[in-house]
Amino acid sequence: YQLGDVFVNASLSETQGLTNIEALASSLPLLIQKDDSVIDLVKDNYNGIYFDGIEELSKKMNEIVYNKNIINNLVNNTFESVKLYTKEVYAYNILNVYIEAIEKYKK
Repeated sequence: YQLGDVFVNASLSETQGLTNIEALASSLPLLIQKDDSVIDLVKDNYNGIYFDGIEELSKKMNEIVYNKNIINNLVNNTFESVKLYTKEVYAYNILNVYIEAIEKYKK
């Protein structure tokens, strides 16, 4: 991830999206196909940029390449945006699932 300036994902659907999270954690903003599966991860023009279709991808890539301010602004927000995906947050969320399941089972 450290060799790039931006992480491009043109997938039409993501089942896991781990590569997107890894890219953000590596301070790479995302240039990503607009899709419901990433709507909670990518905030347009905050930690990444959405595109819709190949023609728009080309246009957005050119904007990023020729305007370093865009990349710099996105990079500043990448790491902050993945704090919801830390191992601590994951463990806390899983623990709460188990606690809820135990409480439902007791009833």
